[in-house]
Amino acid sequence: MTPIAYSIPIRSDLGGLSLQVLDLVPNTALRSTLDPEGQTFYVGVGADQPGPTQTAHGLYVGGSRTTSPLPAIAGFDYNGDTTVDAYGPQDVSYGLTAYLLDCATADPGGMSRVLTTTEATNLALAIFKLAYRRQSLRVGDIESVAFATTGVVVEFKASTPTSAAFGRVEDVIRLLAGETYGLPAGVPLLGAGGKRLTPAQRRAVADALPAVIAPMVSGRFLDPPEGGFRKVRELMVTEALLASLAEGHLSQLKPGTEFFAKNPRFAYTASSVLPYVPRAVQLDGSPVPETGYTSGALVVYTADGVPLM
Repeated sequence: MTPIAYSIPIRSDLGGLSLQVLDLVPNTALRSTLDPEGQTFYVGVGADQPGPTQTAHGLYVGGSRTTSPLPAIAGFDYNGDTTVDAYGPQDVSYGLTAYLLDCATADPGGMSRVLTTTEATNLALAIFKLAYRRQSLRVGDIESVAFATTGVVVEFKASTPTSAAFGRVEDVIRLLAGETYGLPAGVPLLGAGGKRLTPAQRRAVADALPAVIAPMVSGRFLDPPEGGFRKVRELMVTEALLASLAEGHLSQLKPGTEFFAKNPRFAYTASSVLPYVPRAVQLDGSPVPETGYTSGALVVYTADGVPLM
């Protein structure tokens, strides 16, 4: 099976600039019905910096697609018998912070708890910086930076059959590339004593209830036409992709190459920021210079967390 990769924008102002990568095969516009999915693409919007999210009736309506602060954790009585069945988030949340709340376990050998909003936000920012610097994003790298950032052991991927963690590196890469993950209110994250529930335990909570009142047992990536949805192109790691990275269109966008863009929907000085004109920033959180010039515009990672450029 051909390996998969994703392009990760490292500037927030690239969407809507008609910036295209056209030297991949097959061409999305010209492919036949027998060809695999088209590979040429417009460079779009990557991950949002952590910030407040505006929601209505459990749906995204605006703000950051990387929710911070995260909703508070509360007890849920799903069947109305006045007994708390499980503990979960009070409201919907989105992005890498929500994904870490859903999938990662803090102090797995002790309290086995969810990450706090500060821990999830700081870990998301640390992962953004790893991608910006083109550093490895395998499971060990994520768990290592998690410990360095939070000061506690964080299990990202299940290490034993009874682990509560179920993170996937490809999901993180998809989020960095611009897809949106939503964690609904009421997902059963914790049981009695504040211990994280395993996926099987979450399913048991839901299965014990009539389907009409059973909670979702985890978050998911959004689908069209849901608010906040962003489509991301899966790139096949082929000779065409590697050639583009080496000396084609992608090579002109990689870090180390001078790249210029100014998007009228973004501000390039602090004094130009308005309620609907945000500051253009890079993936590591630093502002795009007023000149509009940066070192590259995107990076490319394989689905298993290896940077290709």
